[in-house]
Amino acid sequence: MGESYQIDLSIVIVSWNVCELLRQCLHSVENSINPEIKYEIIIVDNCSSDDSVAMLKTEFSQVCLICNADNLGFAKAANQGMKHSRGNYVLLLNPDVRLYEGAVDKMLSFLQANPGVGMVGPYMEGEDAFTRHDFFNHLSLGDSILGSSILGIFPPLLKRRASPLAFDKPVAVESLIGACLLVKREVIQQVGLLDEDYFMYVEDADWCYRVRKAGWLIYYLPSVAIYHQGGQSAARVPEKMYVAIRKSRVLFLLKHRSRLEAILLSASYTLNSTFKIWLGDNNSRQTFRQAASVFRSTTLALFAGCSKF
Repeated sequence: MGESYQIDLSIVIVSWNVCELLRQCLHSVENSINPEIKYEIIIVDNCSSDDSVAMLKTEFSQVCLICNADNLGFAKAANQGMKHSRGNYVLLLNPDVRLYEGAVDKMLSFLQANPGVGMVGPYMEGEDAFTRHDFFNHLSLGDSILGSSILGIFPPLLKRRASPLAFDKPVAVESLIGACLLVKREVIQQVGLLDEDYFMYVEDADWCYRVRKAGWLIYYLPSVAIYHQGGQSAARVPEKMYVAIRKSRVLFLLKHRSRLEAILLSASYTLNSTFKIWLGDNNSRQTFRQAASVFRSTTLALFAGCSKF
């Protein structure tokens, strides 16, 4: 971390092969933030093979660009950006987000007016508003199992239970989505950066868990809107992302719940795929192999006494 924080805001964006979305995101930043706010933009490119880096150097030469030789995952790359940041507040922003005018100003104002609040997040519009969610309770064994249930009706029911549309004023929540997450510098200094044991997914829930454990409040601001397209980088490698999200959910339980819950969740993924194959879903055969890989990794980690795998 830098030692002097002489600007208001650092915006950290981790990008991988989403050139056009990144361009739109950066234009939205330029057009939406109050010019009185002193801010910097730090982009960490995770070894993109498209034209992202060339586009940034040509069209947005003012940003701080960090280019990785490999895809280091979201948490490690975001931490690289935060270590280079100089703002009193840090905004983690996904490249598939477009900011509306005044969104950042309102989030900053809320944090400045509430000393006990360490993080805030906005209402996220998207192409699939039914399945989108802006915040959630910490990942429990029950919710994680129901979220991948063979019944198929549980995921929308779970998300509807925590629907952002149910609130018309700021509300304290357990976790926020890392696609647009504003945090105070003093929170980072106290709690630390993202846990790099997570390659992708759930690192935001883990961070929020540690922030609340340290005594800070986390608020969802339904009156502040942004647009989040969601899942654009992950869509390019769906099989790897299937494994990544399930490993991360199991890892969260291993770190913050119990080893028993971690192994039960891991086993449930394999059983879920097995049942779908039994019902005649041949597409689940690949899913079964992936779930079995997660279960195998979890079991080996538990027997080795590790808190990661």
